[in-house]
Amino acid sequence: MLDRDARLLPDVLRAQRRTWEEKRRQLDRAIRAIADVGRTLRAGACAYTVTLKRLIEVMEMQQNEDHMKQYYSDEAWNALTRRRDEMRAAVNRSPEQWMELFRDIEAALDEEPASERVQALVARWEALVESFTGGNADIADGLRKAWGDREHWPAQLRQASAPFSDQRLWAFIGAAAGKR
Repeated sequence: MLDRDARLLPDVLRAQRRTWEEKRRQLDRAIRAIADVGRTLRAGACAYTVTLKRLIEVMEMQQNEDHMKQYYSDEAWNALTRRRDEMRAAVNRSPEQWMELFRDIEAALDEEPASERVQALVARWEALVESFTGGNADIADGLRKAWGDREHWPAQLRQASAPFSDQRLWAFIGAAAGKR
């Protein structure tokens, strides 16, 4: 590459650095999980259950993260990584909001997609997506790709997303969004 165009080197180095920084974050999470398990064990909790549960959670989280990366451009994944703490706060606040929204959509399936009530549901949907993506179109695009391909997700990730997988609701909200 150096023979071709030395001006590309800074971009390549930045991309390589971001990749290694992400690997370091993943290792740091695993190290923290192991330390958490150690503290729990010292506190007298049941060793096998606590240890296995926490370590499996960390491994599954890594596996899920590796799988989800394929749906995003490098730029979107890097933006997503930079927003991770902020997004965790949004995601931690939003599961109940998403569950409530899905219940409300299910209750509105017999209504006209253009109705005021259904359009209010679309607005809530869009607000929750906005809270997750931070308005980044590349992240939103990756999110659409990921959810559009959820039948290929790892089993644990599919199971975790099961409450949000009713195709009738997705089709309905998509049709309603098209009425805007």
